[in-house]
Order: sequence, then structure tokens, then C-alpha cells
Amino acid sequence: MTVPVAPLLRHVSCPAFVGRPMIGCILIWLPGTMVTGRAGAKVVPWLDGSPCSPIWRSVMALHEQFATRLRAAKHDVAWEGLQGDVGDARLVAGQVRMVTKPMAPLWASEHPDARQVSELVFGQHFRVLESGQNRFWGQCVEDGYVGHIGRSELSKPEVLTHEVIARSAPIRHEADIKAPPILTLPLGARVSVTGPVVNNFATSMVGFVPVHALRELGVEGDDAVMIQTLEGMLGTPYVWGGGGYMGIDCSGLVQAWVRLVEPGVLRDADMQEATLGQVVRDESRQVGDFLFWPGHVAIVWRQHSLFHASGHHMAVVNEPLDTALARIEQTSGPVRTTRRHPIIAALMRDLV
Repeated sequence: MTVPVAPLLRHVSCPAFVGRPMIGCILIWLPGTMVTGRAGAKVVPWLDGSPCSPIWRSVMALHEQFATRLRAAKHDVAWEGLQGDVGDARLVAGQVRMVTKPMAPLWASEHPDARQVSELVFGQHFRVLESGQNRFWGQCVEDGYVGHIGRSELSKPEVLTHEVIARSAPIRHEADIKAPPILTLPLGARVSVTGPVVNNFATSMVGFVPVHALRELGVEGDDAVMIQTLEGMLGTPYVWGGGGYMGIDCSGLVQAWVRLVEPGVLRDADMQEATLGQVVRDESRQVGDFLFWPGHVAIVWRQHSLFHASGHHMAVVNEPLDTALARIEQTSGPVRTTRRHPIIAALMRDLV
């Protein structure tokens, strides 16, 4: 079974790409390496057996500092798809499950007071490798992040057809704006549309979804919607490890936005600094570029501003660029890396 993913709007950087992408296709260049794609030399079955190698596998090999976050191995158990020495760990295939709660935190450990390290959204997939008392241990299939997730937040995978392209999408039990929401899905959540549009609501597996908040997977979207989607996140609270409208951090914001055009985007700021688009010189900085400091990422935005989830403001803000750069430099130093994503750069040129 082929599972479609979100569309590429303009650029495909995978030289082996042919036709429609499948889950697992690598869609960006990695520093100092040839990108592997559907005709890659090293093929490992991923979610549905498609011959794709997820980006996080190559990144893990290139950047050892990411291994603790992307390597699904402990002293006693490891995923059988890993390459390299796993010591005496027992190799397991694991079981791929789907997130069926609007948002599912990923925790650093089984301990109740563990730190949240990421957050999965409805329709993402998680490979369960070990069962704990209250949480499963394993790996997010889409971005490779390893951690613990609540047992009640996963269920059997389903075929998904659409994704949420708004900050949030309230779901109702009937196609009526007066009906109370029964749950709210975040940006990037994926659902299966199972029936017709009624009163501007799409009939889905979870209820009636406002049709304007959805985009069909594999269908090119409106560039203007990408801008509106990001700006719609303004005011979202800053939460470390968060990835949705209830709370989000700097790299979570970038991941949630960019994966609408490139599903392989990685989770943490240092990973994005190593892989997102191409490095450009600071003096050529333009709207849509991503600026990186140790532990932080922000987006150069319209009217000479900086758009980011800010720990200083404890919210997603759009503030004057020069003011923000001066303040951040006092605590984190000057911008360390500037990167430009070709798809984002192209849509910003068209609209700004």
C-alpha cells in the first residue's frame, strides 16, 4: 500500500525521485553527502514497506551528536532496522501505531516527571519497540525522534487523505457551526475524509472538519495559505517540546510549518541547522530565511521582522528584526548560521 504525503510545491532535490513521493522520501540535500531516494543504494522498509530511506537515518550517520535523539537503541533493546553495532541489545521489528489524540507529548523517560522532548499530532506514526507500565518506548516514524509516549494515545494505523493547514481545526459531531466542538486538531494533523462536504464541513473519521482548514494530501496548495498558516500561529504560548496550538517551541514551529511542503523536516534546532535547505551568507539574507543560534531558530519575515517562538516573550511573536538580533546576541551571540529552503524562498518571492 502506498501512502501519499504532502506535496512538493516547486522543488524536488532528490535525484532519484520519480512521480509521486511516498512516505520516507528524502526531499532535501544533506551537507557533504548524496541524497538517497527511492532508488537509493541502501534500502530499509519503513512504514509500509516502500523502498525509501527516511532523512533522519542519513542525518544520524552524519552527525553523531544527534544519535541519542534519533537512534532507536537502548542497552537491552533496539530496532532491527538500525545499522551498526548495537551491542547485546535484542533486535525487534516493533509495531507501527498511529497517534489518535489531537496531540501526544513525547517524553524523555518513563518517569512521571520526565521532560517533554517533542510532541506528535493526530495521524503521525510511532514505532513501538518496548512497552512500559504507562508509556511505550520507541520512535516517531516521520522524524525519527526517540522517546516515550502514553499508551492510550496510539491506535491502529488508518489510510489518511487530508492534513490540517490551519493553526487549529475544531471538530464537531454534526455539520453545524452552532454544534459544540468535540475535539480540536492542530496544524499538521492528518485525517481520512470519508464522506461529502456538508455546509462547508468535510465528513471525516473523527467528525465534521471545517473544509477551509484541510488540504488533500498530494494536491498542491495555495502559497498564500502557507503565509496565513504561519502568521496564524502568532500568540501561541511557548512550551518546550511543544508542537501545536496549545504550546510550541522554536524548532517545533519551524517543523510544523515546513513539513507542510517537506515532510522529512527534523525536530530540533541543531538538526535543522545541519539539514534545512542550504547555507547562505548573512549579507544575502532575505525574507523566509532561517536564522540559527545555539539552541534557537527564527524566520526572517515581512517588514524587516523576525518570526519565532520566543522564550523571552514566552509566545510566538513577530518583532522588529534589528531589536530581536541585538537582544539575542546579548545571551546567545550573533547569528551562527543562515539557511534558505528553496520552496519557502520561492513562495516568499511570489508573495512578499
